[in-house]
Amino acid sequence: MFYILIDISNGFIHTVHHAPGGESARGGKGDLMGLFKDIFTKAAAPVAALSAAEQLAVDTALLRAVEFNEIDNIKAALAKGANINARAPNTNDTALMIACREDDRDEAVNLLLDQKPDLTLTNSFQQTALHIILREHGNDDSAIRMIKAKAPLDVRDMHGATPAFWAAQNGRTDVMQELVDHKADLKIPNKDGQLPLMHASKLPHAETVAVMLKLDSGIDAQDTEGMTGLMWSILLHKPKQALLYIETGCNIELKDKEGNKAFDFAKKEGMEEVAAALRAKAEKNMSAIFEGAPVNRIRTVRFAAKPPANA
Repeated sequence: MFYILIDISNGFIHTVHHAPGGESARGGKGDLMGLFKDIFTKAAAPVAALSAAEQLAVDTALLRAVEFNEIDNIKAALAKGANINARAPNTNDTALMIACREDDRDEAVNLLLDQKPDLTLTNSFQQTALHIILREHGNDDSAIRMIKAKAPLDVRDMHGATPAFWAAQNGRTDVMQELVDHKADLKIPNKDGQLPLMHASKLPHAETVAVMLKLDSGIDAQDTEGMTGLMWSILLHKPKQALLYIETGCNIELKDKEGNKAFDFAKKEGMEEVAAALRAKAEKNMSAIFEGAPVNRIRTVRFAAKPPANA
């Protein structure tokens, strides 16, 4: 270690070197710029590159340390030059992806994020680290950190699902808002034609549904079977979600491939509160049709079905 002493009176400097054994030695006088040049030249000297075998060993050590959440070993592997984007065999998971699979890996996830990994990488299941942390109940703060670090938001995994789909599935309301703030597209369907909002409507995530209904999330979208989010919420007995759809102003007249409307599902499933809300909505819609119409037009509509008196 060097201690730099500056003699103000003559502008020269002295160096004192403390040897490993504890002995000290004084260096001679020299000019300030020359000494600093020497110090920084040594500091900037390139580290010897690892051989292929050494790189494989240190990369493997990193992946193993992450798998078992061994923080000290993670730090040691990184210090030895482990590749932060190294892949695990078979799954092609990176260290970050492995850490994102468990809900008790917050320290490891943030330690790896500090290394600026490539967040665009996907594994054998076409998942990014953001897909995984949202699907596997990882920490919301870590997920939001990835979003802010410009992780891709609209990439579809092997199921056709974007990160927003998994955020919706697990009721990650704060993350959903962050996704929207960063321009995630909530209208990208999965392979079944279902949108994130539709999927959240099947589950006990009324708060998430309420937030998404206020956004451009496809309130009246239909999946490959013609089902809407409203229909799914009724079929799977989620009355809170169904009432939110109705209050928000969804189209209650849409039909699935078999010709069923939301009202038909409500009656069949015995969801009387929802059926009553749908009936009231339908009557309100009908009143709106006639509101402000000329009286003679309303009479024509009312009596058009009656046959003429002299028929």
